[in-house]
Amino acid sequence: MATRRVRLEADGTFHTTDASPQPVRGRVDWARVDATTEAEIARHAAEDDKAAAQAAVSAAAPA
Repeated sequence: MATRRVRLEADGTFHTTDASPQPVRGRVDWARVDATTEAEIARHAAEDDKAAAQAAVSAAAPA
């Protein structure tokens, strides 16, 4: 895979070395974000904490 250089401009467009300026399309599903509950956020945070603790134990274990 080739490396491409891209420059993001303040107006929301990006430039590549081989193309004219193009608008950046958002990829956020705002309806889903707005529908997220505090309970879901807490559940995901607990899952993240558990995964981090397991990764720390695995990293500390002798090889």
